[in-house]
Amino acid sequence: RDLRMSRGLGDVYKRQVLPDGSVVWMNGGSTLRYPLPFEGKKRDVELKGEGYFQIAPDKKRPFIVHTPRLDIEALGTEFNVYSYDSDSLTQVTLVTGSVCVSSKERRILMNPNERIVYNHRNKDYQLYLGNPEKWCSWKQGELVFRNEPLQDIFKRLSQMYNISFQLDEMSKNLICHATFKDESLDRILHLLEKTMSIECQYLKNGSSAVSYTHLTL
Repeated sequence: RDLRMSRGLGDVYKRQVLPDGSVVWMNGGSTLRYPLPFEGKKRDVELKGEGYFQIAPDKKRPFIVHTPRLDIEALGTEFNVYSYDSDSLTQVTLVTGSVCVSSKERRILMNPNERIVYNHRNKDYQLYLGNPEKWCSWKQGELVFRNEPLQDIFKRLSQMYNISFQLDEMSKNLICHATFKDESLDRILHLLEKTMSIECQYLKNGSSAVSYTHLTL
């Protein structure tokens, strides 16, 4: 059985201190590239996946996170960036301070508690206002889902654990409301089976099959 499935949520991400004293938490399935040391008038890093950034203030040298489709520029602030290659969305959630999000189409200055969702396919921006806890809680070993389709939950688990899931049609649109605190993937799947009336099977090719099971009350 894959050892990744026994790791708790707190074991999936990695905390890294950058050369300028900034701190980044990297979620599972993510990579970050940066120079040693930072040189020049900017502090440039490249992100694929998801990272939570706590930026060391430096008014003379902005900190810029480059993703495949968006650039996020900051001076001293905290924000979360979601940019997996497997997803058609890039999301930026601002916790404190301010950041400037830019693409080829436009530039947007964000304020705290705002979240930008950028659709790569139609070049559309959506701006949301609300508590950022849900989008940033993974760095404390938590996963928070609020009335979300089951297929979105398994997409999230697939990104974090680098494991593919196959869902049947009946299970995709089941709605889930749950919070997982430092649970292993095995435990998360077990809890979903109990509460969502689904059955999970581990396949030999390294993926997991998820199917809906009818219950008679």
